[in-house]
Amino acid sequence: MLKKVNYFTYLVWSNIAILLTLIAFSFISGTIFLFIVIMIIGLFMSGTFAIAITYANARIIGKTEKITSTMIASGGIGGALLPLLTGWSMDIFSTGITIWIFTGLQLILLILIVFTRKSNTEVRTNSEQIV
Repeated sequence: MLKKVNYFTYLVWSNIAILLTLIAFSFISGTIFLFIVIMIIGLFMSGTFAIAITYANARIIGKTEKITSTMIASGGIGGALLPLLTGWSMDIFSTGITIWIFTGLQLILLILIVFTRKSNTEVRTNSEQIV
């Protein structure tokens, strides 16, 4: 089967869409519209974790169990820390600031995805030059 969109492209574009939707979330008012934006954010986020695991396993051959376990453990830690961060930020700041914190975290994730791809390409290029 022909892959029209590779894993990296999917991760980058879905994270860009999440980032833009989070930015839009800050400027939208009205309960119905906010629920619609939340639904759209959820749709963009829905496949990200599964594709990230699949992408990592495709890039690093032979370490499937270790990579999958590490990614699931990281997801569990993030699932525990994110509500803590959310509650803390909503106690100290306004809801708008909390949304911008999420937006900043999403931007960091996007930068990490792009940086990881760039560093993998540089490593591959350097190793090809040695051979």
